[in-house]
Amino acid sequence: MKKVLLVVIDALASRIIVPAMKDGKLPCLAALASRGVLRPECTSIFPSITPAATASIVTGVYPVQHDIAGAFWFDREEDSVAYYGDDFWVLVNEGVGTFFDDFLVRLDHGRLHADTLYQIVERNNLTAAAINFMWFRGETKHPVNAPLLFQLLPGVEIAPQVMGPQVLALADFAVSNVPGSEEPLAAAGGLTRRYGFHDETTAEYLMHLATGDPFPDFTLAYFPNNDFVSHDKSPAEALEVVQEVDHHLAEFIDTVGGMDAFLAQFAIVIVGDHSQCDMIRDVSGRGINLVEVLDGYQLATAGQPWLDEDDIMVCPNMRSCHIYLQKRDSANRDEVVERLLKDPRVDQIMWRASAWNAGHDPGRVDPRTDSFHVTTAERGSLEFRHVRDE
Repeated sequence: MKKVLLVVIDALASRIIVPAMKDGKLPCLAALASRGVLRPECTSIFPSITPAATASIVTGVYPVQHDIAGAFWFDREEDSVAYYGDDFWVLVNEGVGTFFDDFLVRLDHGRLHADTLYQIVERNNLTAAAINFMWFRGETKHPVNAPLLFQLLPGVEIAPQVMGPQVLALADFAVSNVPGSEEPLAAAGGLTRRYGFHDETTAEYLMHLATGDPFPDFTLAYFPNNDFVSHDKSPAEALEVVQEVDHHLAEFIDTVGGMDAFLAQFAIVIVGDHSQCDMIRDVSGRGINLVEVLDGYQLATAGQPWLDEDDIMVCPNMRSCHIYLQKRDSANRDEVVERLLKDPRVDQIMWRASAWNAGHDPGRVDPRTDSFHVTTAERGSLEFRHVRDE
């Protein structure tokens, strides 16, 4: 049986890489595609933002099943805010210590409500490895050795251990041994490499893993840099980052004996979690200021649970936004929908009918009995409901 290597390149966009492959700028990806299958029509789940999309990759189910609703959402069952982005004021309001614990421990071990690929693989008596992926939950204990700077931060309590697959390389925070040896997996991290959450670190871990025997049956390696550079510059200008990943993969393939030997031993899948679009030149027109659009409503403080005087909680997720109303009735909802649709940049608004029924548990979703609504300003509305099983 072949080993499986799943490579996730953050924000990988078909419109960027397919032309680059044809122009010879991504020779390793092009060589792999020529020996396999290329599916440029693949799309992300909704919302197409990293925590939700990568959770679907590692579980094989949609957000309604794994319960990761984005990078920023309100957990009604726990009456708490879930935040996994990089907005400074949300971090301040939530607290650095809470954020750190939430990201390292609670995200994988509490919020994710579906089995991971690592768990499924290892329950079938195979071995799994996670390299620098934010989703790493497995059934093997790994000690946490956080960088000194994090240990010195006030209010930060470092979890002594995390549960991961048998082989784990989690940036500068947790590593296991190289398979078949007592040598820990090693790669450079530190401040200049975002404490190990960096493409170069992932590549070094992967190369070091290749020295082990046996290589894990399933390995997921995550390359995050393309997303950062795509945001800072543009997806087109970030091509040089994908070219570096292409080079890293070529080096790994050479290490195991070249393309023919690699494909004889491995099945490789290369995916993105989402892509990105270009932004309009008018900076003032890019973002929708919900404070202005929802003027007259009391908005909850970002990163904090409800106060009695709050009307609305907004949790932006790039091009989408979760909007929660403390007073959950249809009349209140319709008024907010009407207000939002007055902004021509709002494309569509969606909601689930049962979430507005008095006494309904908002944390429970049953697609068989529920109905789902989509409304727009000029293109009408749609309602989806389950009719029957075929």
